[in-house]
Amino acid sequence: MSAPSAFQVPDGMDAIGAPFTSEVIAVGVDGSVASRAAVRWALGHARPGDTVELVHAWKPSASDPVNDPADDDTLALRFGAHELAHARALRRDPAVELRVAVIEGDPKECLCGLGVDLLVVGASARPGVAGHRLGSVSGYLARHVIRPLVIVPCPTGRAPGRAPGRAPGRAPAGPSAGG
Repeated sequence: MSAPSAFQVPDGMDAIGAPFTSEVIAVGVDGSVASRAAVRWALGHARPGDTVELVHAWKPSASDPVNDPADDDTLALRFGAHELAHARALRRDPAVELRVAVIEGDPKECLCGLGVDLLVVGASARPGVAGHRLGSVSGYLARHVIRPLVIVPCPTGRAPGRAPGRAPGRAPAGPSAGG
């Protein structure tokens, strides 16, 4: 009896032999190290024909008497464009489509309500907080989302704060969408 050969999936087929269909992979982004890790994970696992959609959910800063609330919209859109440019620089396969969605609202609710094939977020828990391995957004999604969810841990040795190269200027107010 001969040894079995390594299993290879034919092009255009998935692991069980069904024809491949493209998927939409949504990634919660907020500029943190954890959300950047989530973007890298999604891009590394996306197949040709898939769409990776960067989703930035934010709340306007109603309590800010100095700045015009319309500035929040502009900053959120600029931030989305900045994250999209970062993802384009990381993308290895041009057959993976990239797009960005900037949504006003609570990140937990916005991400939980997306109609996508896979949701990816970073785990931005603060080190040293006993029993808390997930951030508030990723923990909420783990308990409530009804679709496949990947929670990418913050890279080892990095604090879960803002990633280097984050877009300059005042960040949109409200909780983060990454974790």
